[in-house]
Amino acid sequence: MGQHDKYGKELLTRAFGNGFDSRPEGQPLCHEGRKAGSINIDGVLFGAIAVEVESRVNKQVRGAILDLILHPMKLKLLVLIQAHGNVYTADQARHILSQFCDAASWRVVSIRGSGDRPDEHLATDMEDLRAIVRDLYPPATF
Repeated sequence: MGQHDKYGKELLTRAFGNGFDSRPEGQPLCHEGRKAGSINIDGVLFGAIAVEVESRVNKQVRGAILDLILHPMKLKLLVLIQAHGNVYTADQARHILSQFCDAASWRVVSIRGSGDRPDEHLATDMEDLRAIVRDLYPPATF
C-alpha cells in the first residue's frame, strides 16, 4: 500500500471509526454467466457507500471510477489525494460519474493532505469528508 493510499484510509478510519471497513469483500464480475474477475474497492462506509481512494494519474483514476460504477452498492464516494498535482482529475471524475450514476448517488472529494505530510491537513480533511458523507448518506452517525 502506498503512502498516499495509507493516508486516505487512515483519514477515513479516523473520521468514521468502525463505520469504515477497509477490507470489503470483492464483488464478482460476470460476463454471460461466467465469472470474469472481481471488483475490489478500497472500502465501505456504513455498509452503504462504496469508497475508492486515489492519488494516481488521471488514466489510473478512471479505472477506479469504473470499479465504483460497476460496484453493486448504490452510493459511491471517490476520495482524491492530489499527490500528482493534476488539476483536472476531480472534474473528469465528476463528469464520468454523472454519465453513469444518478446525481444523488455519488460524491467526489479532493482532500488537501497526502502521505507526504500526513498531519498537515488531517483536521480539515476529516471535516470535509464528514460533510460530504452527511450529504450523501444522512443516516450516517459519527
